[in-house]
Amino acid sequence: SPIKPRPLRLLVTEAPYIVYADVIDVTHYGWKAGPDKDEAVLLVKEVLQGRLSTDTLIVSFNSNLICPWPPSYKEGAKVLAFLRESKNEEVYKTCALSYGVKEIEEKGYRVYKERIEEMQGILKIKNKRKKEQATVDWLITCTNHISTRWEGVFDLGRSSDFMFYLDRRSMTIKPRIELSREQSKRLRTSCFSIDNLAYEDRKFIELIRQKEDKELLVFLIQDLKTSPIEDLPKKEFVMKLIVELTKREDLKATVSKIRKLDLMDKERAAKLIEIIKQFITQL
Repeated sequence: SPIKPRPLRLLVTEAPYIVYADVIDVTHYGWKAGPDKDEAVLLVKEVLQGRLSTDTLIVSFNSNLICPWPPSYKEGAKVLAFLRESKNEEVYKTCALSYGVKEIEEKGYRVYKERIEEMQGILKIKNKRKKEQATVDWLITCTNHISTRWEGVFDLGRSSDFMFYLDRRSMTIKPRIELSREQSKRLRTSCFSIDNLAYEDRKFIELIRQKEDKELLVFLIQDLKTSPIEDLPKKEFVMKLIVELTKREDLKATVSKIRKLDLMDKERAAKLIEIIKQFITQL
């Protein structure tokens, strides 16, 4: 079964070792060899957490897992890996399976390194309230860059138990931490700075959306008009949001045409593009 997602905040807390490394070799022994028999050899470029006596590490893993998703190591890749020692002291394992290794180039790594070092400082804060607020500010900072955006959006949302909790009496999700006015403003600014929304950004939109949100509406219309027409899943979710915000029946009628498209139709993409173009002309 799936494991609970591990955002960066938890990985820094839980992983004894954090390294940025080149994957110089990967060996797959096959499912008959047993679990965790695959091996990746990492040449460590930088250690961000823990102390290592060597710059070459062997990481054992099971590439045959399907659910939960296994860690992925590809020869020649650069990875940010969150590791722990196995019972065999010469071999390491990946914390939190697929969440514990991120294939990432130098530019994205530099952003991650800054956030990791900041979180290491936050973890040293003794005062619970100050630590909590520093973490919220840090999560908002994570949303500023595409590399770490998910790390912040996930932990600020209802799927995480950091900002919200389950009230078992009413069986409803309730806020455990409230964003300040300044924090809410920073979060919205971060969202509106995205040049081209991705389908995955729908969770970010949910975070910042207000009841009568004209600013968000302007942002969505601009994105719909200027982003590549071929990005169909994103276009569709943006159109539906615009309908919700405008409550316009003509736009709703245009979007409803999408449901009538046959998923097996070879011309579905072309027909969907025509619907998108019609929607845009109605705005």
